[in-house]
Amino acid sequence: MGNSILDITNNDERATLEVFHTAGINRDHFFAVRKAKGDDLLEIVKAFNDLRARVLFSIDCGVNEEAPQKHFIVRPEDRIMSAVREKIIWNREAQAGALYRAPCQVNIGVSGLQIAMELEGKKVLPWSVGRWLLDWDRGRQQLDIPMEWRRKKVFFWGTIFYDSHPIVCKKYVTYIDFLGGRFGCGQCRVDSLFGPECFAAVLTE
Repeated sequence: MGNSILDITNNDERATLEVFHTAGINRDHFFAVRKAKGDDLLEIVKAFNDLRARVLFSIDCGVNEEAPQKHFIVRPEDRIMSAVREKIIWNREAQAGALYRAPCQVNIGVSGLQIAMELEGKKVLPWSVGRWLLDWDRGRQQLDIPMEWRRKKVFFWGTIFYDSHPIVCKKYVTYIDFLGGRFGCGQCRVDSLFGPECFAAVLTE
């Protein structure tokens, strides 16, 4: 059975239920929607995706961020002071447009050092949110990332990682983007240039 909710077939009801269960949808929800939509699986999936967009989830932004690279550590002196550290309620629809891009980024690349200064005072989200959105611990369905984030690199400036390897000693910020049919993650050095495709994830007001 594939990871995608669309990899299931009408004649494999048990597999269907298992995938929906991974997405947090129970049997009662499934059968209620199937009764309303008939046996058209694509219509069922669409109905659940519409429902999923309105579901609220709690994410603890105060947990220790799991570093994406072996030598990465988090140092208090590197943090943006206004970064979110408390528990938040995640709503995919509300967060879809909650992205920040420096005005000067529209036409040219801007140093991440300047962007970090401009982000002070904004509720930038930490990497723990990006990791949660990638769904590594919940079945890799990636149902809670706004569709509007495709074609963008969304950076989580609330966590700045320091590469503690003695040869490197550079700071990095992690992003998610959409490649090869799925979202993945990468890192950029803070002192590199960030172009018009780069946005900062901030908490919606």
